[in-house]
Amino acid sequence: MEITPKEQAKELIEKLYPFTWQVGFDYNDDYEQAIECALISVDLILKNTTPKQLKYWRLARQEIINYKNKT
Repeated sequence: MEITPKEQAKELIEKLYPFTWQVGFDYNDDYEQAIECALISVDLILKNTTPKQLKYWRLARQEIINYKNKT
């Protein structure tokens, strides 16, 4: 079963979060940094992906932006 773009967006953010965690800083700031890192990652993927995968990664990028707008 293939992962949906929404699930992919959430997975990227969750995997990047531990790398943005800072002692003494606010959880929301760290989460926002993880979202920004996920957007950067997807932008790099979009530059190097096949036309067949382009739509999937554009949808995943939009889902990350949706998470960003919730914070």
